[in-house]
Amino acid sequence: MSGFKTLAATFLSGSLLTAGAAQAMDVQVYERMSATDQGNYTGVMISGAKQVLTVAGRADQAAQVERLFTTKAAGDENTLGMVEFELNLAQVDKTDADNLVKNPNARLLSVELAMIATLKANGIILPKSFMHVGDNFRPKSPLMVAPAVPSRTAVPSASHPTASDDDPIGSGGFITPPKK
Repeated sequence: MSGFKTLAATFLSGSLLTAGAAQAMDVQVYERMSATDQGNYTGVMISGAKQVLTVAGRADQAAQVERLFTTKAAGDENTLGMVEFELNLAQVDKTDADNLVKNPNARLLSVELAMIATLKANGIILPKSFMHVGDNFRPKSPLMVAPAVPSRTAVPSASHPTASDDDPIGSGGFITPPKK
């Protein structure tokens, strides 16, 4: 439960960080990238985190980032950091979905918030400059098409019969009983 509290606190503080960060990547965009591009972007965030920590004079925390994203639990093919990051990313995505249900114009959360939550849960606090480590990232593959969401105001495309004799249901939307 404390992980959820950390993530919630990170979203609140992260919204302050993203206020001036137009380049942070929305989770929806990240999810539409190819697996290779997602991996590359995650790599950019990891190396960017180490870089901004080193520049801030916190090389010890940069080393912690390195350990987190290279250490694997026995029998696990993913690193500890990647497992935590994926869980936090799923939570960010769920929070986005919940927010959009309440307010279709809600501001989308970024992938960077999942990384911030992951590192914060491991005692690593990133400088605000982290929000810009991916500013120059461009996916190499085209984005996958997002599934279409039907519009509430869309007019159905099926044609409606206009003549009552063409209507198999009958006028008024009721099935006309056969004549005896």
